[in-house]
Amino acid sequence: MGYAIECGTEEEWLAARRQHLTSTAMAAVAGMSEYETPLHVFRKYFNQAPTPDNKYMHWGRLLQPVIAAEYERVTSTQLVAAPPYYFMRHELFPWAGSSFDCFLGDDAIVEIKTGTSMSGKWGLSGTDEVPQEYIVQCQWQMAVAEKARCEIAVLLMDTRDFQIHPVERDESIINHLLSIGEDFWKNNIEARVPPPPDFRHPETAELMKEMYGVQDIVVDLTAEADAIMDEYFKLRDQEQDLEKEVEGKKNELLSLVGEASIATVPSGRNIRRKKVKRSAYMVHETEWVGDNLGQLLKSYRRKKGVPGYVSE
Repeated sequence: MGYAIECGTEEEWLAARRQHLTSTAMAAVAGMSEYETPLHVFRKYFNQAPTPDNKYMHWGRLLQPVIAAEYERVTSTQLVAAPPYYFMRHELFPWAGSSFDCFLGDDAIVEIKTGTSMSGKWGLSGTDEVPQEYIVQCQWQMAVAEKARCEIAVLLMDTRDFQIHPVERDESIINHLLSIGEDFWKNNIEARVPPPPDFRHPETAELMKEMYGVQDIVVDLTAEADAIMDEYFKLRDQEQDLEKEVEGKKNELLSLVGEASIATVPSGRNIRRKKVKRSAYMVHETEWVGDNLGQLLKSYRRKKGVPGYVSE
């Protein structure tokens, strides 16, 4: 069982979070967040000013008690909301910690989320088809609190659908996360050495602007920059060609499926056709970022028989 840390004010709670690697931060450190990279996390730990809520965080906080109440109504259970500014640290790894939304009985955590079906990241209620960073968050919270299971209660804002997604505890994932976290905490946070930027992450460009700003000066770069520029234009041209190829293959699959809502292929994967008002997407055996952790997550998903999707 983890150790509860007494936080009487928001300032004390924020200070506790800066002294631990939290579940949200861990998703970024593990390379599983689409919003932040390890370098984002590093900068936050040494920036004393709290990050203001964006509109999504704002509405998520406001709707949390409403979503929790709907979970209780649907499941006929009673949740215990975590007290204000509640924080817990891991029993064996004092740098690992987490906040929580709700607890269910003695062995379960319930996380409250908002999302959209348009994102294509949420599967059917009852499955573990959720955004990858939420799987990491749930595994981290179960590790910190020593709980056996976690459920995500989510309200999809665009369709008004309420869903519940179970996430099973996986010791392989937890052990790998603890290994990644310990390395980051000791070699980056405690050593005050920033991790290298992830130049492939979509949020890195904005982070670079924040870190370095733009000054009215001219710099002379080496031939290395010329080579990178050549590669950039080459890849940009290839990207345009690949987009056409992807669209073509998607249309080929849709033509094979015909009017059916679900189709299976010999490999055991499914194609599920959905009528939605958004651009097409396909979910398949994703090459997750995160090296060995990515393989563990793929294995975790494969156990559940996650289907693929092709949408109209």
